Amino acid sequence: MGILRDNLRDNLKIKRANKEIGED
Repeated sequence: MGILRDNLRDNLKIKRANKEIGED
């Protein structure tokens, strides 16, 4: 369960980073 939660957190970070790159 902990690994899944970490994966979700990483996915959020990636999505946020991708959004920042897209807005640039």
